[in-house]
Amino acid sequence: MGIPMHATSNDPGHTFLTDVTASVETLRGAIKRSLHGSPTATELSRRLSFSTKLGWKIHWLLNHHDPITAALYVPGRAGLKSVADGLRKAGADEGKVAEVEQAADGFLECVDRLADDRLSFDTLVASISSKEKYAEECRKLAHQGARFVWGIEAELNHAVYIVHPSTKVGRAQGDFLDIARVRGIVGCQRLRADVPLRLGHWVREHDQLMGDSGHAVAGPVAIPSLTDGAADGPPVMREYSSNPLPEFVGKSRKGGGLEYRLGPTPIGKMGRFDLVIADLVWQGVGRSDWEQSKTQTMHFMLRMPAKLAVLDVLIHRDLYDGRVPSVRLVNDLYDSSRVEEYDGSDTLPNVPRAETLRAMEREMAVAEHPGLAKAVIQVIEELGWDAEKLDAYRLRMPYAPIPITMALQFEV
Repeated sequence: MGIPMHATSNDPGHTFLTDVTASVETLRGAIKRSLHGSPTATELSRRLSFSTKLGWKIHWLLNHHDPITAALYVPGRAGLKSVADGLRKAGADEGKVAEVEQAADGFLECVDRLADDRLSFDTLVASISSKEKYAEECRKLAHQGARFVWGIEAELNHAVYIVHPSTKVGRAQGDFLDIARVRGIVGCQRLRADVPLRLGHWVREHDQLMGDSGHAVAGPVAIPSLTDGAADGPPVMREYSSNPLPEFVGKSRKGGGLEYRLGPTPIGKMGRFDLVIADLVWQGVGRSDWEQSKTQTMHFMLRMPAKLAVLDVLIHRDLYDGRVPSVRLVNDLYDSSRVEEYDGSDTLPNVPRAETLRAMEREMAVAEHPGLAKAVIQVIEELGWDAEKLDAYRLRMPYAPIPITMALQFEV
């Protein structure tokens, strides 16, 4: 026996968007014609004799500006029957009530045609709607699954980049850029004892990585006055991290440097810790290369389930055109190595807006770890940079899915 195929249409007008929009507009048009005036949610519940919850659903169905988002408020079969029954009891014209019932059947047929069930339909709608709250609820469910699958989680996963003209003595200072980084992993805990956590790699300043040509290549180095030296461990800012911290075990990398991995810890709350690390890439980018590019993108690759992911970029205002950076959430299901070359099909929906901040402790503080902002300001001051010449931008996403790359793209 063959597998039945779903009916399809070659008419380009029969798309998901047009079908959903048409069925929703037909339904809410029929309901509006059967009502007198524009009742509030409370009035709907009272006049049509149904629950407050159903009253609010119908209110948002009738009044939301986006018909795709309004589809999320269409009640189920029983709720639609309650609407028709309520209209009939309230004395609405029987012909208009019949239009409501016919439109309700049309919407339910649309759901059956486009999705396996109502839950699947709502997920499809939410992925292209403007309803961020529903999208966040879906991400929260995904977060619960991810923490179980990956066996590790954090309250906050926070990355900060500070881009500044180089102040290092040696090579021509004005020809290069320095990039300081601060990373906060807050409320981190394992759910299984054997789950790895790789922090990254660092080199000592006098042990720069060697490229294929034999010339030194800038690598991330610790800031000795602020952190533990990378020779003895990751560059931890002890003032802002848990005390004691779990052990981090170094492993040599090909080409130089050490990668640090989380050592044994208890699972759950007993092993929970906060970690703040800071480093610097001296003269990591040529200024001419930077300025010749049309855009520059700062990335934060997310690989750990976290309740909140934050990317901050502080950039010297001489290095870009002053416009608020564009935001990208890049799908990393395939290849995350060439983020700049991804096209629109690689980006995820429900993209948050970039926030504009000032490089000040009180503006950059996050509730999950207020000390992180102080750590950032301390790094800026230690490097002799002027915070007043830095513009700050933030990308914030609750329950960010993994694996993705959060990115802020600057016009230069």
